[in-house]
Amino acid sequence: VYKSICGSAKNFDFADFVAYFRSIARVEGCGLHTPIDRHQKRVLIIGPGFGAQMNPAQTQVVMQAGFQVHWVHHIPNPEEAEFQMLPHVSAIREAIDQVRPDLIMSGSKGGAYTVALWQMGYWRGPTVLINAHPSCTELPADVPIIITHGDQDPVYPRPRAELEALVSTGSTNMC
Repeated sequence: VYKSICGSAKNFDFADFVAYFRSIARVEGCGLHTPIDRHQKRVLIIGPGFGAQMNPAQTQVVMQAGFQVHWVHHIPNPEEAEFQMLPHVSAIREAIDQVRPDLIMSGSKGGAYTVALWQMGYWRGPTVLINAHPSCTELPADVPIIITHGDQDPVYPRPRAELEALVSTGSTNMC
């Protein structure tokens, strides 16, 4: 991004920054500033790893944002001994069929479920991954994805270069 803003110059100012991001926001069909009615949007959150109990502030932010929030809590931590993914992914698929979410969110350990949903073709819609699970090594084509990962994550620390390489596997302008 730095080189895109300033080219061969050694620095840029705020006006250059604003001009650059205004120009990319004008991409046809981008819709960055289209207002949405959050009360009409359904969000399905995969419970394990999201931190509903350990990080209630994260849950509170989503709940207070005004979306219709639905949870899948009745599935185990996918890192338990002798864990079988298929029956639990099927349970999430049932929730997807019932809720018909506009977005799926998962965090940390729950990201393993999201990867399985993509691999099995059960989900191709907008997705938010918080602290992406190590099993997420490639993003599916043509799926809008947001990845956020803290540099202080004690469970799955991932260097920025690794995350940038992961993002590069996604479709252009989709993550």
